[in-house]
Amino acid sequence: MSERRASHVALPLIEALLDGTIDDAGFARLEAILRDDAEARSLYRSVVNLHTALPGIVGSSPRLT
Repeated sequence: MSERRASHVALPLIEALLDGTIDDAGFARLEAILRDDAEARSLYRSVVNLHTALPGIVGSSPRLT
């Protein structure tokens, strides 16, 4: 699988993992992609870091009214 294709397949699986909606088959597929593809691992780290940081960023921003 090309790096671009692996990242394209990985993103919805990463999102499902973070949303808590991933099933066993999806989790196994994500594990395989992350094991085999450095670009997908980089994408995973970026998305997880953003997901972790976003509540703090949004929570500290002034609200526009």
